[in-house]
Amino acid sequence: MAKSKNHTTHNQSRKWHRNGIKKPRSQRYESLKGVSIFFSTSRLLSCQSLTMEIPWKYPYRYFLFGQNLFTNSLFYHELP
Repeated sequence: MAKSKNHTTHNQSRKWHRNGIKKPRSQRYESLKGVSIFFSTSRLLSCQSLTMEIPWKYPYRYFLFGQNLFTNSLFYHELP
């Protein structure tokens, strides 16, 4: 008796392309499930410190430009 066919990909490519081969959808934010809580909190705080300037870190800059620490806006000293 002849051997039976085990596997073939005949017509499969046509079926795949019928609806189009699409890229997998990427997630905007990667899940932090299973990540250490200490790592995730330090990551969050480091990102906040990059976006928010800390006044006590650069005191001379605030003195020089006269930055108002409460409104976070610059008020330059007028020259005489």
